[in-house]
Amino acid sequence: MSIRFNKNNVLLHIEKRIQILYQKWGFDSSSGWWQVQGAPLEKIIDYGEFDALNELHRELFYNDFKV
Repeated sequence: MSIRFNKNNVLLHIEKRIQILYQKWGFDSSSGWWQVQGAPLEKIIDYGEFDALNELHRELFYNDFKV
């Protein structure tokens, strides 16, 4: 059985990935980029993904797409 591609499943996938990055690094979405100043490149890249996923989740959840 394959999983359907729909908004709810996409949101769940994004939430799961955000949670993985949170557990790995302890990122706080309200604290900004200062969390990675002087950090290893892997952490900086992961924070970029974390930040982008949070923005995408917000846009999908609230149907707030910017064109």
